[in-house]
Amino acid sequence: KPLPASSPPAAPRKTPPSAAPPSHAEMMEAAALAWQTRRTQAKQALIEEAHLSTEEAAEFEEIVSSMNERLREEIGEITEELSERLEEEGADLAPRETLRWADRFLETLIETDDALLELVPEEERTGITAENIDPTTYVDPTIFEPVVKLLDAVEEGEE
Repeated sequence: KPLPASSPPAAPRKTPPSAAPPSHAEMMEAAALAWQTRRTQAKQALIEEAHLSTEEAAEFEEIVSSMNERLREEIGEITEELSERLEEEGADLAPRETLRWADRFLETLIETDDALLELVPEEERTGITAENIDPTTYVDPTIFEPVVKLLDAVEEGEE
């Protein structure tokens, strides 16, 4: 129903003050929770789609755990290298350095992809959703915690 013409105009809405942006740690926590949920769903779907046995499902877990452990080690080493570079006055990162870091990551992901493809019989692969066998689906975001801590330290130093 329309309001009578004599009604006073509505009071302007006050917008709440904007909240501080989430910290790196809060973003990491949210990413880890979302990842765990997505990982569980993807793993279950892969087991069903590929008709994996209990033994094959256990092997899948070993493959993914190994991948994340290797990536965690790589991130630790990269973070140390990055920290040393940041301590050098005026040190810039050359694009080639970041490409080398990416290469180390990609090597692990490709080896994991090969292991997952070897685990799943070729005749079963046609019925699998690509995301469910993609190794990046199973990368644990908490492996990046050392980098997040370094970023936090750098930001605190800039303030």
